[in-house]
Amino acid sequence: MKRLCVLAVILVISAQGAFAQVSSLLEESDELYDEERYERTVGVLERALSSASSGGQRAEVYWRLSRVQLGIGDELRDEEGDDDAAMEVYDRGMEFGDEAIAADPSNNLGYYWKASNLGRWGETRGILSSLRQAGPMRDLLEQSIQRDPDHAESYYVLGLLYARVPGGLISFGNTDYAVSLGRKAVHLHLADVRAGEEELYYPIRFELASHLIDRDWNRRKREREQASKRREHGAADGILEQSFYYEGTVDIAPVDDEEEARRILEEVIDELVGEAEPGSRKGRQLERARELLDDI
Repeated sequence: MKRLCVLAVILVISAQGAFAQVSSLLEESDELYDEERYERTVGVLERALSSASSGGQRAEVYWRLSRVQLGIGDELRDEEGDDDAAMEVYDRGMEFGDEAIAADPSNNLGYYWKASNLGRWGETRGILSSLRQAGPMRDLLEQSIQRDPDHAESYYVLGLLYARVPGGLISFGNTDYAVSLGRKAVHLHLADVRAGEEELYYPIRFELASHLIDRDWNRRKREREQASKRREHGAADGILEQSFYYEGTVDIAPVDDEEEARRILEEVIDELVGEAEPGSRKGRQLERARELLDDI
């Protein structure tokens, strides 16, 4: 009996040590990813995967591998112009997303990062491929939101999707839904930032500005639609449908869409100017924000 107890203690200590090792490697990989050192990130995550001892740990590794593939693919596409190589990388990103989902179906980030790679793959392939992938991408993001209703990035990407695909008989696009999804993403993200749980991710705000530019409502229509949206939000079935009318639940500035978009973009640009290095992720974000402002 004593020997069994000693063995049990040894196993517990070993498991705790393995958990600490995986946690340390995941933290190291996050730091490398933030520094855009993608190849080294992959190496660290491969080490973490070899030490992972549970489905939950493996899922944490796999969704990070899916995330880093997106970064590598974007560099190949945007900086080197190699779309074919980028699509292969996005394919791997989707496969890692599948692995994360299989390892832990309750973790929303496998669905989210698979959707992000799928969207970029379709965008790179062309408009027809984008339309074919729109439904599966929406389904994955809905799965993510069902598992974590406060995940700002899922609303952000879903807003991009509703803004970019056509509406009417062709697809499900809806610029008004995109605005509400974008607003919810901004509010959740800024709450996470204030709580010290996230760092500022500027596209969440400036893509809301893009949705406002596309919708282009005047002040009177914005104010008139608020009451209707509040009613729709109250009658909506489920968290996702409620999110389509989220704008009706918050105070909005007494201006037209274009003016609000301008204010958002000017604020983001002021914040980014001192931080963005040319060619870096923030540098590309600054370029995008300036492009949007120039288009108003």
